[in-house]
Amino acid sequence: MSARSTQRREERSAEQIVALAHEVGNVLAAVRMSAHLLPDGSPRERRDGADEIERWVAHAGELLALGRPIVGASRGGRSRVSVAEVLDGVGHVLLQPGELPGPFEVASAPRGAPGLRVDLDALHHVLRVLVRTLFSEQPGCEVSLRAGRRGDRVEFVIAASGGDARGREALAIQIADAAVRPDRGRVTQDATRQGTRVRVSLPASQ
Repeated sequence: MSARSTQRREERSAEQIVALAHEVGNVLAAVRMSAHLLPDGSPRERRDGADEIERWVAHAGELLALGRPIVGASRGGRSRVSVAEVLDGVGHVLLQPGELPGPFEVASAPRGAPGLRVDLDALHHVLRVLVRTLFSEQPGCEVSLRAGRRGDRVEFVIAASGGDARGREALAIQIADAAVRPDRGRVTQDATRQGTRVRVSLPASQ
C-alpha cells in the first residue's frame, strides 16, 4: 500500500472517530436536557445522575476538541520544547484545586532528557484528556505522570493505580493516538498489577 493510500485511510479513520465523538456528545446533551423529567428516584439520586451526565458531556467535548486538529492539513506550529515544559504545562492546569477527583502527581523531568519538536498545545491537550479519562474510567484511582527516554524516543507515562477499573478508555486512546501521529507519535495502553498504564511516545528532537 502506498504512503498516500495509508495517509488517506488514516484521515478517513480520524474523521470517523471525530464524527463518533460528536454524535456521542449530541446524545449526552439530549439526555442532559431530559434528566429532570425522570420520575423515579429521590431528589439526591436525580441530582447525582445529572452531575454524572454533566461529567460525560464535558468528557465528550474534550474528545471532540482532541480530534478536531487531526482532520485537515492545518495544525498549530511545531517548535522545539523540553520535557520539563510539557510536564509543567500539564501540571499547571491539572494540579489546580478541584480540577481532578483524586490524587494526581507529576514527576520532575529527568536530568538530560532530550527535547521534542511538536505542537505543544496539542500534546498538552492529549495528556490532559488521557489523565481525565483514567480518573473517569477508574473511580477512586490515583494517577501519576512521568517522562523518560526509550531509545531515540521520549515517552510520557500516565499510570493509574487502585480504583474500580471499567476498562472503557479505548475511544480516548484511539483519538489521542491519531492526534499525535502527525508528530510521528503513538499512544499505547497496557494493564499492570496496580491498574492501567498509558504511554505517549514521540521521537526525540535531534
